[in-house]
Amino acid sequence: VSTQSTGVLVMEEKTDVLQGNLIISTNETHSTRLADYVSEVYHCQVILVTEELVFIKTAQPSSLLEEFFKNEILWRNVGMYYIYQHEFEEFSVDMVLKLFDTKGKTIRYSIYPKKNKQEIANVIEESPHLELHPKNYTHFLSIVNIRKKFYVGFAPKDYFFSFENATRKISDDVISRAFFKLKETVDRMHLKLDNNIKAIDIGAAPGGWTQY
Repeated sequence: VSTQSTGVLVMEEKTDVLQGNLIISTNETHSTRLADYVSEVYHCQVILVTEELVFIKTAQPSSLLEEFFKNEILWRNVGMYYIYQHEFEEFSVDMVLKLFDTKGKTIRYSIYPKKNKQEIANVIEESPHLELHPKNYTHFLSIVNIRKKFYVGFAPKDYFFSFENATRKISDDVISRAFFKLKETVDRMHLKLDNNIKAIDIGAAPGGWTQY
């Protein structure tokens, strides 16, 4: 493993899927806030923040994802996530075959951004060496193309958490987004609240703060 000046890990040989880095996408108005939250709460090293992406340096992205998955504040602001082990200036299927053990595996791919998706998807789908399926897959291939770089990762299906379902389940029990805004403030500022504190929720409609 070598570390470039950017702080991005680059795997020189075939990689262990438990190693790599993590990219999470979010609304363009939330990226800096999300990066600060991840850094403060999980003590992660954020190595790059763009308008919609937060790059996180971690030796074990799967373990970090499991922690993220339990955090309703975080998942409400995540659009997608990508595990990556490699960084390149050009993308090719030959590169994927060289770096990852794809033999006997069925693959689902995820590409960012959408404007480049079809071009990259055509390269993948035209290859006779990759078995693809959008639902019945064993592994997923992550490709993020930004700032003239390709960030590529390969991981088993087990690491592809269904955070959308988790967010929906949590949201069904909460009156409004204000609930999560107050919870985030309390968590980040390490405020101690107990039943002896009295508060007035002025203009409480629909009452997210009161519910919290």
